[in-house]
Amino acid sequence: MYQSEWWLCGCNAKNALFCFVCTLMNNGEVDKAWTETGITDLKHLGEKVKKHRSSKKQLNLNVSFAVLGKLDIRNQLNSAYRESVEKHNDQIKQNRYILSKLIDGIKFCGIFELALRGRDETHDSTNPGIFRGLVNLMAELDTTLKSHIEKTNNRVFIGLSKTIQNELLDSIYAVCINLIKDEILEADYISILADETTDVASQSQLVFVVRYELKDHTADCISSIIINELEKLEINQNPKKILSQSYDGASVMSGRQNGVQAKIKEHYPKAQFIHCYAHQLNLIIEKAASAHSQGAFGAEE
Repeated sequence: MYQSEWWLCGCNAKNALFCFVCTLMNNGEVDKAWTETGITDLKHLGEKVKKHRSSKKQLNLNVSFAVLGKLDIRNQLNSAYRESVEKHNDQIKQNRYILSKLIDGIKFCGIFELALRGRDETHDSTNPGIFRGLVNLMAELDTTLKSHIEKTNNRVFIGLSKTIQNELLDSIYAVCINLIKDEILEADYISILADETTDVASQSQLVFVVRYELKDHTADCISSIIINELEKLEINQNPKKILSQSYDGASVMSGRQNGVQAKIKEHYPKAQFIHCYAHQLNLIIEKAASAHSQGAFGAEE
């Protein structure tokens, strides 16, 4: 009977027969004898099978089972839902386009080393900053960008605030760091260059590709920051890769015993210290200028 009635199946635990299709596609309308309790009356099994096979409910479930997994659910969506999905996708596409233009503006400022923000970034400001000015110029040439900026009900994303600018800068920075990291991992040898200086707020900063506010001017503090950044770039995986390190001639940097170069060499033994040539030139000019007691116009200083 299993060969002629393909939908018939048995359960060893209940010692009963069931309808595979009705059990799988059960909608609550089928006789529970074929889905839950099972058929145990084998004497009248033929009659029950014939009756169940010809029932309208079972035939409908057979049709549903036959097309199971063969129909694309997207074809079953109503037109209103499809329109909402298409509208949502169009909005995402437009947002990505707007975002690409904002990124182009930031990249332009970065290439020419221009500060993004101005003194006053309000809507009617005469000094909104280079980034806002550049975006406004692009908007005059791009109707899509102009419509986005002038849209009064756009409360989700405009892209001109300093928060968005900082987030875009952070994203660009993350991409650049990953590219630099890949190049470093592929390189056979590398060198490092760091310099410490004081900004206009009298805060000590270390230049190591990016700037950092230092807690103090000690060799321990400076070297720990350099080592931490090198670990971020995964250079510590091959300590012998660094062949040189270059700083100014200050004792905190160049000291052979407790200077930064000595502490870096403890982690990277092949990193030989080389005095920064830019500082050497600065010292030469400073010494040469101090040897003269008169200024450029002959007046005694």
